[in-house]
Amino acid sequence: MKANPHAKPTEDVDQPNEPSISPLLTRNTVKVLVGKRKIEYDIQRDLLTNSSPFFKACLTNGMKEKEENVIELSEDSSDGFSLLVEWIEYDRVSPVVGDKDTVLAMDAYVLADKYGMFNLQNGLIDRIQSYWFQARMPASHFMWILQNNVVEHCPLYKLGLDHFLWGMMLSPRRHREGKKGPEANARKRAKGISKLVALGTHHFTLRRRRRRPWEVEVDELLSMPGVAEKVTAAMRSASAEYLNPMQQAICAYHIHPADGKRSEDEANADSGGNLGVDALCASMAKFGVY
Repeated sequence: MKANPHAKPTEDVDQPNEPSISPLLTRNTVKVLVGKRKIEYDIQRDLLTNSSPFFKACLTNGMKEKEENVIELSEDSSDGFSLLVEWIEYDRVSPVVGDKDTVLAMDAYVLADKYGMFNLQNGLIDRIQSYWFQARMPASHFMWILQNNVVEHCPLYKLGLDHFLWGMMLSPRRHREGKKGPEANARKRAKGISKLVALGTHHFTLRRRRRRPWEVEVDELLSMPGVAEKVTAAMRSASAEYLNPMQQAICAYHIHPADGKRSEDEANADSGGNLGVDALCASMAKFGVY
């Protein structure tokens, strides 16, 4: 079994006449039990309370968690919580390098939304957006958003919907052409793949080959209750230019503080425009990949 890197180490038996430091360690760390399996994380108390108003309330308002120094999150997913721990302890968000990583990041985003960690939400959605731009969002990712009851006003929902609609706008017939459609598109994608490999982006194409056909996932998605109506209404009310998620400002899918002030990184990015993104979009469209 793989060791939990955040698990509390086994304490050595104190030798005679040697003071024990275990009470100090106990006061400064909080045990967090996540999910039905109660995956255990030991996290520094000050880091935990500074990262989230939810955890701060648990540990400062005289609640049971404060007395026992234990927080149980039995209804929450343990899959994405490791990304929260990474953010809390190291102030970083790992890159998303595959479809599974994307689902993990979305799971962490939902948890961060619950715990009021908007800076982490912004970091995660940037990673998700970057990967979807490189490898195009599979319809199953938007299906995950719907199945996990992400509310419509949530930036993650908006990002997923925009990427799904953009895919529909680029290939509106792909899911209606029956057997000929997938074969024709497979040949087109293979041609684009060979060119991308020549550009040194083989890591991108290998991920795409393992995906299910787009039209299969779209059919499953549109068969979900109410989804077809929402998609149709959204496509009728938006233009192709608006639907391109990569044409949006960098903070379009961010959550901002109550004062609405953008971060320095956002301001610097927008001041330079989206020329780099536009050029990459044009390049990928030329190869028939995006």
